Amino acid sequence: MRGLRGCATIGKRRVQKVTNICRWMVMLVLTTMSASAGMTRLDALSMIESGNNDLAVGQAGEVSCFQILPQLWRHYSHSRAYDNVYVSALFAQ
Repeated sequence: MRGLRGCATIGKRRVQKVTNICRWMVMLVLTTMSASAGMTRLDALSMIESGNNDLAVGQAGEVSCFQILPQLWRHYSHSRAYDNVYVSALFAQ
């Protein structure tokens, strides 16, 4: 059993490393895309997540042009104005 726990730990480290690499790649894409198109990072994120559609709802229930889960939205904001780009931009930052 001891060997199995060690494998699970190594697996978790690899998953975390892959997750960190994915985050880095997303930031690189956002920075490159926004710089080459004359967009801010938030504009680029909105284009990637929803095609800049403020009324978009994702498969998991994500809302706004930034595709934020409603539970997370409620944790940080009392506003229900998912379609308000100014409110969602404040939240996304």
